[in-house]
Amino acid sequence: MSIGNANLHQRGEIPEIVKLPNGRIRIIRRFHKFTREDVDNAALGSTMGNFGDLDTTGEQIANQGYTDCRLISVEVDTRFNSVSNADNAVLVKTYETLTSSFVQITDDTVEFDEDGLKKVTRVYRAISGTTSTNVIGTTNFVSDGTTVYLASSKLDDNDAFAELTEEYIEGGLIDTLTENLDAGVRKVTQTFLFQEGTTVGPVISRNTQNVGGLPTITVTTLQDSSGNAINNTGENVVREYESLVNFTYPGVVSVIQEELEASSYRTGDDIVSYEFYLTPPAESLIEAVTYVIFQDSGELSPSDFTYDSAIGLWNPTGWAQSYASGIDINKNPFSTTKALRGYRANTDVDVKVIEPSANWNGNFLVNGRPIQNGHVAKIGIRGGPSNPEGNRYVLSATITPAYEDASGNLGYKKKITVATIPNRSTIEYAPPTGRLITSSVFDFGTQLVRRSGSLDVGEFSSPMTQIALDWDYASTINNDYGNSAYLGIRDLNASGVSNPPTYHRVTNYNSSTGVVSFTPSKTVNTGQRLYYTIYPIERFGSIRGKANASNKVVLQRGVSGWFGSSDYDDLLNGVQIKITNRDLTTQTRTITDFNGTTQTATVNSNFNPPLEPNVRYELLQ
Repeated sequence: MSIGNANLHQRGEIPEIVKLPNGRIRIIRRFHKFTREDVDNAALGSTMGNFGDLDTTGEQIANQGYTDCRLISVEVDTRFNSVSNADNAVLVKTYETLTSSFVQITDDTVEFDEDGLKKVTRVYRAISGTTSTNVIGTTNFVSDGTTVYLASSKLDDNDAFAELTEEYIEGGLIDTLTENLDAGVRKVTQTFLFQEGTTVGPVISRNTQNVGGLPTITVTTLQDSSGNAINNTGENVVREYESLVNFTYPGVVSVIQEELEASSYRTGDDIVSYEFYLTPPAESLIEAVTYVIFQDSGELSPSDFTYDSAIGLWNPTGWAQSYASGIDINKNPFSTTKALRGYRANTDVDVKVIEPSANWNGNFLVNGRPIQNGHVAKIGIRGGPSNPEGNRYVLSATITPAYEDASGNLGYKKKITVATIPNRSTIEYAPPTGRLITSSVFDFGTQLVRRSGSLDVGEFSSPMTQIALDWDYASTINNDYGNSAYLGIRDLNASGVSNPPTYHRVTNYNSSTGVVSFTPSKTVNTGQRLYYTIYPIERFGSIRGKANASNKVVLQRGVSGWFGSSDYDDLLNGVQIKITNRDLTTQTRTITDFNGTTQTATVNSNFNPPLEPNVRYELLQ
């Protein structure tokens, strides 16, 4: 603290001492009793001293100087001239603790920028010539639990000391850009300062820049519209939407039966035709839902084909086929098999017919060909997909690469289209005059049952409910006549004259005994011979017109074996009748009264829904 002039004396024995942060002190020394000559140009240098001089240098009193305190300012103070020392000014020298290491001289200044990031400013001092080794973007410290990084550094060195001002900034998100793409996907670009923060979704790009030593990391990810990763948990539905899509209803091949009437009074000559009926394929627009899914895997899984409650993928792998074989009336054998691309079998059915023996004209047509007497012919269909109507199917499932992330991993976009196939209630699978065959049939021919015979009354007790057939060629199949035939029975009166016939419905037939059971019972004169004729009842037909009451229907005239007479009243009482509606639903009722004159059947309960005109019926066996 030497000032180079022994005439100068420190004012007071104790200097002014100020305690500073981080173990530093400031020493202020005041000197007086010096003249104008002491500060003239020649002596000024020795009087003022040099910045950076240690307080301990040139002590006037031993141990009076303070360690590491260096001169930082010098001034001549004349304020005391008019107060206590009018003759002499005061020389003021200020010393502060300064070393070769930067020491913070003030508390941290903390601010927050518009992004909410923390900013901390620190000021340090050291001896002149000291430099900082801190690196922008790398040097950091923790401020109240938050890591901040050196963003800027300013060093001022004025020979008295070196002052370092550093600005630290919290690393984090400083910018977000969102761009909506198609299919419910959005691209999110986030820019981070110093270090990458948490992102959502696969990273498709990452770019690091360094401007003025400040590192920024720009990360682009893919998210769904809710902000979730598009491949959330490995698979994520990002969008679903409805649309109209093309759907081709497969064509339908059916086997039908048609009655070709020979005349209005000779039912036995009617021809039964078994033939194919084709309902062509139809392309239609149907409502469907498409799901857009992003996933990590590039493969379709089995669950994709049952997505959204679908029963499977609509992908027919086979179509219907038809066949017909036999020997025609000209003794020409025939056998045809056809593959019907685009068609399904309405029902897998096999129809087998036996043409009656010689002496009777043929009464079967199979696929348009009359059959040789006494021979068997066959016709049938099978195969193709199930009826899609009313079922829910996956119509399509595709998967394509959608993106590649920053690590080179591929992500995939999957589309699944699902639809419930609408029902087509107006589609007819048989012509109005035909009957749809829905199960396999063995038909022995209606002419077989229209035969006459006689027997002694004594063979059965009166009243009779059974008779034994007496012709040579009777059916070998039990119950072939059940509800398919009726008996006209004549007995003789006491004078041997024939009584008018009565009519009885056949309820059962035993082929091993040739015994026919019938209803209602027949009371006959004992000891007389009995004569009968067995007639066919065509169990299938169309309701004539619209039902005239909710529980009455008029059966088809001319093909049922009776011709408008009260003699046939109650003939069908107790028989079940099944109605097939136009939408292929069915109703089954029991006939409680049959009017033979009008051929009107009254059933046990109303039809619900009411019947449409000309719907099909079946008399159940």
